[in-house]
Amino acid sequence: MAALAGSQVRLVAEDGVVAAVLLSLLFADAGFEILDALGVPRVPPLGLLQSLPEAVREWALVWERHVREGRRGGRVGPVR
Repeated sequence: MAALAGSQVRLVAEDGVVAAVLLSLLFADAGFEILDALGVPRVPPLGLLQSLPEAVREWALVWERHVREGRRGGRVGPVR
């Protein structure tokens, strides 16, 4: 990665070819991985929630349900 500007990232290939890519598309690509980065944690999707105190985690799940209801336009199933 050579530069980050707003939602675009500029990538430089080993042969010097430069490409500008939307950051959201880069992260969504299944083949994307960070190379040669020290200290980059590999956190599973729920890993961050698991590290929170139980009361905070439960509150986050309540908000998740609320957001899902808003997106679907009605009630959703029970909280996990």
